[in-house]
Amino acid sequence: MEATEDESALQTLNLMNDHFVMSPVIEQSLFEQIFYVDDLARRWRPYAATPLVLIDPKVAFGKPIIDGYWVPTDVLSRAYHVEGGLGEAAEEYEVSEEAVSQALDFERHLDEQGLQ
Repeated sequence: MEATEDESALQTLNLMNDHFVMSPVIEQSLFEQIFYVDDLARRWRPYAATPLVLIDPKVAFGKPIIDGYWVPTDVLSRAYHVEGGLGEAAEEYEVSEEAVSQALDFERHLDEQGLQ
């Protein structure tokens, strides 16, 4: 959300954690990593380091998923910890090891940002 008392003091508020964010960084990712249809955001790749991670409000109720496999990132992350490794989790959900690795990286990123 953007808020301002005057044009020179525009600030962007992250509504998930009530912290103000660096607008130039956020705006860049909003336009580069979001797929728009008729000026409406349809899909978002929220973290450049994990390009397989996709958020689509029509899939998994908008939870982050792995593109092409449609498995939520939190499910793959838990599978990694339960099954004991990338290969085991990948086999269990019939995804690539890279998909599990990116799911883990994404979930760690969320944890580090305090978004979980």
